[in-house]
Amino acid sequence: MRHLFRRERNQFRANQVEKNRFTTVTNRGGNMGTSVPHRSRHYRNPIGFGVPHNWVKRSIFWELPYWHTLLIRHNLDVMYTKKNVFENLFHTIMDTPKSKDNIKARRDIEEYCNRLKLHIKEQQNKIFKPRTSYTLNKEQVRKVYDWLNKLKFPDGYASNIGA
Repeated sequence: MRHLFRRERNQFRANQVEKNRFTTVTNRGGNMGTSVPHRSRHYRNPIGFGVPHNWVKRSIFWELPYWHTLLIRHNLDVMYTKKNVFENLFHTIMDTPKSKDNIKARRDIEEYCNRLKLHIKEQQNKIFKPRTSYTLNKEQVRKVYDWLNKLKFPDGYASNIGA
């Protein structure tokens, strides 16, 4: 996949200051979705061609006034974005197995960043992740879990908080 923001290794080097502003692309694909160029007629029409189907409906997102100017159109749903950001931060801070701070992420830090405190340590053929400054210790984790246990919500409001 080729994308504007993928594989930009030089953007994540340590001790570099970005001096040039990123040039934004405006009205990218402004007429997208309004008309599709006709394909050449060197193929047979599939079965059901020309018959209205439910799955050929134009997306309602095209009616949003800012949809044509979005750089990344799949990053739109605010509710799920908030949920995912919270879950990722929570699991990272609590240092749970669902955390995004895993062995692969630490290997990337070794390759791209100059943060020796976060590099993986190997001793006697075992891999250790050093504790980071942003993770809680066991006592602090216990306090957070006790606080969550004491919270009271209306029925069904936070039914899957333990998941």
